[in-house]
Amino acid sequence: MQGVVLARQGRSRKDHVSKQVEQLDRVIIRFAGDSGDGMQLTGDRSTAETATSGNDLATLPNFPAEIRAPQGTMAGVSSFQVHFADHDILTPGDTQAPIGIFRQVERPTYDDLTRAQVDTAVATTGPGDLAALIAGRDTWAVGEPRG
Repeated sequence: MQGVVLARQGRSRKDHVSKQVEQLDRVIIRFAGDSGDGMQLTGDRSTAETATSGNDLATLPNFPAEIRAPQGTMAGVSSFQVHFADHDILTPGDTQAPIGIFRQVERPTYDDLTRAQVDTAVATTGPGDLAALIAGRDTWAVGEPRG
C-alpha cells in the first residue's frame, strides 16, 4: 500500500523523530460519534483521499433516521466505515481496532437512558400485562398469501 507522509509544523527535517512503520495488508477504519458530530463528512473525506491515493475501497455509512433529535433526547450513533487496500476489496470489513477518540463527553449511556424511560413508563402506567396485550383488539391473523 502507498505510504503516508506526515509533517509536523515547526520542526525541521533534522529534528524529525523516526517512527516504526508497519506494513498492513488492509486497513479498516470506523469513525463513530453522535449524530451531527461530522462522522459522515469525516468518512466521506477519508474515502476521497483513499481513492485519490489509488487504493481500492469499500464503505459502510451508518446513521440514524433522525440526524437532529428533538431537544433533550439522544440522536443516536452515526458511523462511517472505510476498508481500503492496494488490492481488490469486496466488503466494508468486519473488524476494527479502537485507536482513540475525537471528543469525550461524560453522559448517560443509551442503556441507562432506555432503562430510565422504561422505569418512568412503569411508574406512570403500571407494569403492563403482556397476555392482555397479545389477546387484545390490536391483533391480526396471518394466513396464506393470496395468489
